[in-house]
Amino acid sequence: MMFKPKRHLLDLSTTAVASFLATAVDGILFAHLLSWTPPWGVYHVGAVAALAAMVGGLTHFLLCRFWVFQRYDKPLMSALAAYGLMSGGAALAHGLTTHAMALYAGVSAAWLFSKVAIFVIWTYPVSRFVVFGPLGEEMN
Repeated sequence: MMFKPKRHLLDLSTTAVASFLATAVDGILFAHLLSWTPPWGVYHVGAVAALAAMVGGLTHFLLCRFWVFQRYDKPLMSALAAYGLMSGGAALAHGLTTHAMALYAGVSAAWLFSKVAIFVIWTYPVSRFVVFGPLGEEMN
């Protein structure tokens, strides 16, 4: 397997842009849901963060599938199922992390910390190497 640094940097940078756009959708939805929904006790912040993250995840999938990676070897439903597992795990981790961090820091700081940590540790690596697979030229 040959490593192509330029292609990897392109994937990383465009994934970051896609993630920024999806996070903007997530953040706007999070802010609106937080203000529009009745407080559900101590779970309110975490539940709203998880729901908004799922919508942001769908936005991210569409951008990654059709713009960032443009890899269509894996059937759409298979890629969507793999992405659903990855996104569900990210949403759960984000909700739990945001909730835990919000107990010690402000809600916005907790949300931002969680978004960055989950992206670096989980979302980017799983998207690139599992959901959308390695680049075809890297497999030759």
